[in-house]
Amino acid sequence: MIFRIISLLLLLMTSIHSSPQYVMTGNMRMAWENIVDLELDSVRACLDNEMHSNPENPYLFYYNHYTCFLNTLLSGITADYEQFMGVSGKLTEALRESDSNHPEYLFLLSSMNLQRAFLNFYYGDQWQGIKNFYTAYRMAKQNSYDYPLFNPNLKIEGISELIISSVPENYKWILNWLGIGAELREAIGKLERYYATCSAEEKPEALIILALAYGQILVDREKAYALLQGCEERTTNRSIVKPFLAYYASVSGHVSEAVRVLESGLQQGEIWRNQAALLLGTAKLNGLEQEAGQYLEDFLWNYKGINHIRTAHHKLSWYYLINGDTTRYIRHKQMVLSAGTDLFATDKQATAEASVPGYPDIHLLKARLLFDGSMYDWSLEILENICMDELDTEKEQQEFAYRMARVCQKLEMTARAKELYQAVLATDHHLQTYYAPYSALQLGLMAESEGRYEEAVKYYETCLEINKGEYRSGIEREAKMRLERLRNQ
Repeated sequence: MIFRIISLLLLLMTSIHSSPQYVMTGNMRMAWENIVDLELDSVRACLDNEMHSNPENPYLFYYNHYTCFLNTLLSGITADYEQFMGVSGKLTEALRESDSNHPEYLFLLSSMNLQRAFLNFYYGDQWQGIKNFYTAYRMAKQNSYDYPLFNPNLKIEGISELIISSVPENYKWILNWLGIGAELREAIGKLERYYATCSAEEKPEALIILALAYGQILVDREKAYALLQGCEERTTNRSIVKPFLAYYASVSGHVSEAVRVLESGLQQGEIWRNQAALLLGTAKLNGLEQEAGQYLEDFLWNYKGINHIRTAHHKLSWYYLINGDTTRYIRHKQMVLSAGTDLFATDKQATAEASVPGYPDIHLLKARLLFDGSMYDWSLEILENICMDELDTEKEQQEFAYRMARVCQKLEMTARAKELYQAVLATDHHLQTYYAPYSALQLGLMAESEGRYEEAVKYYETCLEINKGEYRSGIEREAKMRLERLRNQ
């Protein structure tokens, strides 16, 4: 999704400072403004002007690097990635010739290494990504040691530590091998301090970094949306902020706001319009709207990248199924297994679900979509018309209880929700779905909110114990985070 794409690049933007060699000229300030507005052609024009007047300005190399990075990330095309890696090496070497006795020196170099690392991971080059990330991390640590009062250090250190602290358990051995570690609370704290103290020019990227930390790492999407929505209009109106405002609006019950932002992005021809089409198609599918199919088709027709393709085909297969077109359902379901890649969690999930033979229960599917679209009453209405005993498989029966529990929880039918979550936990865990561990997680959250902390701990531990299937990493991270918080009280 768009939040997975642009989120990576936003974590790396530079700061607005100057020194005799590190000159934030008018051209460079305008380049920065164009970056946060995603006006990449205008950025190029600013860089060309700076090249003629101040060809050794380190910001020139960084902004050039950043613009190439942004283009490569948004295009998703492997050939662009290969070209970027060559250009990146040359720009890095050029920056290394700058004054090394300045806080911006290692700060910019660490940012460029992080950009390379994120593109490595995005295009599936995992080991190269680990190498570049480790280099960036060491540079950031050294810069903080050398210049402890340099405020942008909070950003780079916070980002690095956030990533380290959220690494899944099965990859922790890599961190041990590299001899690095981090605490989630400290990472969040650094990003919060940076957001509170950064300049107005830096505010858009600081806003998005913190929103991503809340929404993706702390799994508190309502808090992420509140942060974005509560910021002043001149910041949220920047093009680079809009995709995140739309995403967190859509997943926190503010679908109409998400649709407004996404439709505006498409009408204005924003550079992220392909991703906007995917997000808008998803939002409309979650409302069972007929327009959804056209937006998803537009994304597949116009986007030439390797990621998110399976997700789009998967959603299109659902669209055609609920509209009675089984021929196109089968076609797009087959495309999920052959098109694009499954490097991202959403593409992995699409692949896993499309690998299941047969058809999903159409009523459960509609209830699922409507829940994701925050249409809880409509979802409940559909579920209440389903006879659980008439569902074909044990997995469908488990899903029914889970989806009914989720809707009841949202509608504040707490007692009923608890009963249904307990029913899900009582089912056979050999199915290895996310329904059982997520039910345990929700029961833990309920117990914690009611002050029954020992009971909450037991549910979180149960969640981790039975968490063997879908969405494993995300569920594990949230359960462990909740456990750590309770144990540190």
